[in-house]
Amino acid sequence: MARYIIAGALLVATVTVGFRFIEAKRRSENPDDDWFITEAWPLAESYADANGLTISKDNAVVFRYTDGVSVDVAFKEDAGSRSVKVSFSFREGRWAVLPANAVNLLDPERWWSH
Repeated sequence: MARYIIAGALLVATVTVGFRFIEAKRRSENPDDDWFITEAWPLAESYADANGLTISKDNAVVFRYTDGVSVDVAFKEDAGSRSVKVSFSFREGRWAVLPANAVNLLDPERWWSH
């Protein structure tokens, strides 16, 4: 009886770890735009508050670059032309916010004039 309980517990643990690995792999390789916006939002919101900007998730734009390992998320100011940008990079098998200059203001002439 104890063998069946142990075998059942191992099966559940294996299946659980397998599902988590599949989800982590899916997100790390090619997450959708909403995932990037959700991950970037707390950083952008904090930066905007510190700099007197009003931004919202509704004004977010995700820029995916052709290198496949760089993504920027820009949150345009609600009543203005400035934006807060959060940069991501795919490193060591997962997406992470870039450490240097990861959150900053964008030049409106460069990013929103197209």
